[in-house]
Amino acid sequence: MTNTKRTTQSRTQSTTQPDGVTTGYADVHDARLYYEMAGTGETVVFLHAGIADRRMWDTQFYNFAKDYQVLRYDIRGYGNSTVGEAAYVHAQDLYLLLRALDIETATLVGCSLGGTTALDFALEQPTIIKALVLVNAVPSGFDYTGAMPPTLQAFVGACQTGNLAQAAELATQLWLDGPQRRPDQVDADLRAQVRTMIGEVLATGAVDFTGAHAAAQPALDRLAEITVPTLVIVGAQDDESIQRAGDLLVDRIPAADWTKIERTAHLPSLERPDAFDRILFDFLQRIEEIDETISREDSLATGLGGAVPRKVVAPRPEDQ
Repeated sequence: MTNTKRTTQSRTQSTTQPDGVTTGYADVHDARLYYEMAGTGETVVFLHAGIADRRMWDTQFYNFAKDYQVLRYDIRGYGNSTVGEAAYVHAQDLYLLLRALDIETATLVGCSLGGTTALDFALEQPTIIKALVLVNAVPSGFDYTGAMPPTLQAFVGACQTGNLAQAAELATQLWLDGPQRRPDQVDADLRAQVRTMIGEVLATGAVDFTGAHAAAQPALDRLAEITVPTLVIVGAQDDESIQRAGDLLVDRIPAADWTKIERTAHLPSLERPDAFDRILFDFLQRIEEIDETISREDSLATGLGGAVPRKVVAPRPEDQ
């Protein structure tokens, strides 16, 4: 079944597949964003990393559709989405996509660039956000210190010379293996899967590390304005700068807590999906408990727009 819907600023065309997944395109200004949606209930939006596309959330998309309405999409130039000609901001694209799909509130789960977009969006559209899950995320405006790592230098060089096969391997070393592990210490099949996905992403030419598509006002100096429950997830084998960014997010976001997933680097949802899903599901369940508490009692002065005590959202201890 194919449906077409038009709003003031965008048009969507969607098809419901036999497995119940809705696939479609949303026209956002001069670009077309491909999206997939499934399940019912509270909305959880998965935002992919800058060296991946929506497929990095394959496991989570189907697992969480059993209990929530889940949405994942390809940002401009990635996967099945087009780029367009005009300047754009990722957070604005997300806003228009949610508007087109009639989604009024959502929890955002963003990895890396997806986390940066989630932060920008939360600051620009605070009434839409129910909670944030930031996975190895860096706020826009974050200052990377020190010399560029040799592997990153080699990756940039490979991209500039058009050696995409080498660039995909180097990107896999940077963001899947991480700086603390050798390639032979990471599952070979997973490496091949991620390297293929990264290679396809690089081939589009859409990868951008300049921050050109972030919000005009960097999130770095505005983090204290984010008052929704926030969970920061960090891969134990990820780069030191990402660890530092995670510490900063927890320090500056009033209702934030963090957890570290051992034996993972930049893409923990792919490396250890079972551990990642347990952490995320537990957090989402506790957000529901908070909502129930707010509705039953007047013990908290504000609802989703107000800060929540850290002890309420702190990750429960578990073997990770």
